Amino acid sequence: MQRQLRPYRPDSAARIWAPLARFIEAEARIAAWGERRRATLILYEFTRFGIKQGWACLFGGLMLALITATHFLYPPGAWLARYDFLVIAAVAVQAAMLAFRLETWDEAKVIFVFHAVGTTMEVFKTSVGSWIYPEPSLLRLGGVPLFTGFMYAAIGSYIARCWRLFVIRRCGRWGCWPPASTSTSSRTTTSWTPASSCSRSRRSCSAAHGCGSRYGACTGACRC
Repeated sequence: MQRQLRPYRPDSAARIWAPLARFIEAEARIAAWGERRRATLILYEFTRFGIKQGWACLFGGLMLALITATHFLYPPGAWLARYDFLVIAAVAVQAAMLAFRLETWDEAKVIFVFHAVGTTMEVFKTSVGSWIYPEPSLLRLGGVPLFTGFMYAAIGSYIARCWRLFVIRRCGRWGCWPPASTSTSSRTTTSWTPASSCSRSRRSCSAAHGCGSRYGACTGACRC
């Protein structure tokens, strides 16, 4: 399957987060080096993808670390319940990420929405006996400690960041959305869609690019 690389764009998604903006030019030089050979290109793209995923998982990774560490290390007789500590710690992490510009306010809004929806679902599921949270806590709603909402919020944070870090496009019967001109956050654009949902767009792309795989990869050129 053919591959199309876009030239370096100054409107990199890294500019959204101030701590990353300083690395844009250095990353462009590394990209130029990586694209000289196939082996270095594969290494570059693999490493770049992993770094992007790590950045997208930042809040989720911190929450996982907190939950795991407190499960094994939190003193059982502490005056502050472990669940309550996790709530306070999650709020502190959010405040620190905003203060150090590791997170945008738009991402914080997404986290709030996912927290509210997740907590509502947890209240329902615990009320019908699907599961329980056995440890004591004060910061809870019904049988649900408030830290649980941050587990759903971590998913929302990941989605919001990935949406900006990667160019995600959907190709189907009526063409590709969003159009190529609106894609700004990545040099390489790939979105996989089932052959059954590509129909006309996939057939036209196949004729233009000579690819006929079962799954279509929609890029800036709307290739399949």
